[in-house]
Amino acid sequence: MNCDICEIGCRVASGESGKCGMYVNADGCMEERFPDAYIATIPISIETMPMTHYRPRTKFLQVGGIGCNFSCAGCVSALFTQNADLFAPALKIHSPEKIVETARALDCEGIVYCMNDPVVSHHTFLRLAKAAHAAGIAVGCSTNAFHTPSALAELAASVDFVNCGLKGGTTEAYRQCGAPSSEPVFRNLEELWKAGVHVEASVMYAKGNEDEVREAARRVAAISPEIPFQVMRFVPFGAAPIDLEPTVRASEALCRELNQRLSFVYLFNSPGTPHLHTVCPECGTTLFYREFYGPMGSRVVACAPDGACSCGYKTPITGALSNRSFQEFGMSGGYRFTRGLEVIRAICACLGMESGAEISRVWQDAIQRDEVDALHDKINGVGAYLDLIAELGARFGKESRAKLLIEYFRERIDSIADKTKQLVRPTVLYSMCAPFFALNAERFEIQLVESAGGSCVNKRLTRSGKPGVNVSREELLSWNPEHIFISGLFSAPQEDYYATCRENGLWVDAVNSGRIHTIPPGWDFGNPRWILGLMHMANILHPEQFHFDLSTETEQFYRNFFGSTPDRLVTNRSFYQPVKACAS
Repeated sequence: MNCDICEIGCRVASGESGKCGMYVNADGCMEERFPDAYIATIPISIETMPMTHYRPRTKFLQVGGIGCNFSCAGCVSALFTQNADLFAPALKIHSPEKIVETARALDCEGIVYCMNDPVVSHHTFLRLAKAAHAAGIAVGCSTNAFHTPSALAELAASVDFVNCGLKGGTTEAYRQCGAPSSEPVFRNLEELWKAGVHVEASVMYAKGNEDEVREAARRVAAISPEIPFQVMRFVPFGAAPIDLEPTVRASEALCRELNQRLSFVYLFNSPGTPHLHTVCPECGTTLFYREFYGPMGSRVVACAPDGACSCGYKTPITGALSNRSFQEFGMSGGYRFTRGLEVIRAICACLGMESGAEISRVWQDAIQRDEVDALHDKINGVGAYLDLIAELGARFGKESRAKLLIEYFRERIDSIADKTKQLVRPTVLYSMCAPFFALNAERFEIQLVESAGGSCVNKRLTRSGKPGVNVSREELLSWNPEHIFISGLFSAPQEDYYATCRENGLWVDAVNSGRIHTIPPGWDFGNPRWILGLMHMANILHPEQFHFDLSTETEQFYRNFFGSTPDRLVTNRSFYQPVKACAS
């Protein structure tokens, strides 16, 4: 029989599964392999989903499962979508009524299904939506919208809001994700819009696919130019190469172009960008001021009452605007959960745990202990990070390997600390992508700077976000840092960074003296490779004292703890570096 849920239309023999692996042909009926099964249930702010024009600042319960009908390079949820069977033992069964009860107990105004696509858990999601509406709460999802007309009709009748994740505007873009055509997506997006569902569209922008983004914008605008259009700057995760990552400045230029066709274009994954704000199209007043809030997320920091401008224009939003926004704890909410699991995998790789069975056991253990949410505290300090290595080593029988790793770290940490005790500490700003986004004062990267003999001006911040906050020109000028480090996770080329500083008159010491420094991917947070970042910072801040040969140190670290060499691993923004497909 042919599966009638998604337009890939797999022909599935009795007892077998199709491409997504999430359904089985049971005597002529496509049944879910994991009904009512979830990998996570986490309260979030709606902007973390992300949604921009639906009930701004309200609290929702995020749920998600495993698997996907697409296979997209660099997927932020690749852990769940491409390793479904590894995660299956960690799934938790919750009835629709239990999910609704949890949402109400946590004072959530609704439920959103994201992280993986509900098309592979279609019947589970429909049951959940029915229970949510019976309880009087809203329900929505993020989806690639590759449903058949019959499945789409069921979805449209069951949801209040949808974020349609577009892969581009042409069939070629969809074929790269394993789908035969782009047509079902734009057909379904229009059907959802006509059905009165609140629709927003998001599209991934990787370097070189500008025309795909333009075509997607054209097709969305043909449905309605007021559909919020979210440009997701591609940040390579999984096995995607780093050269697919466009710069923030190139992304901003593309957004300005798209704004000529669409009323509301937003740029995500770009800390410090003004293109997350909602601006009045009549007079240019900022009506919603947002800042970056983790991968694919944002948060509303300030807004005009009801989104209304003094000139009389009112932002077209659906539902009431909450007086305050919910702030997620630790690594919870949105796609931070997947990054937390990636941190655990990176450490376990250094401990020699690489087989599918071992990784499955580690992930299952972390999820069952509910320790992913709290992981952020365990990796937010140098000493705490070493304690986590010891803890994981003891838990999984890798004590001797953990001891070797910790000794390697301690030797270098103590050497740097001893030599910097009496030195003058230069001031440092730690930022992401642009000078206008500074990392939180308590972040791990800030501790690295201090351990390398610097004094971080980020400690003067009196507010916090995830992983930092927007800062003003006046603040930056008053701090006048002598050095600036650009994060290795959300980064920018030095020339772009200097250009932003010049355009905004940020003539601080670091700019005037040419002391803006990039951190290689994975060298400052999450991955154990941060020890290389510490040595890199020490070389920069105190060149008279430190002359670490980072080429030799990197080679040694990779051979000793990854069992490989740098050239055999994929260089990208992931905390965990997979082996290149071409490696023998």
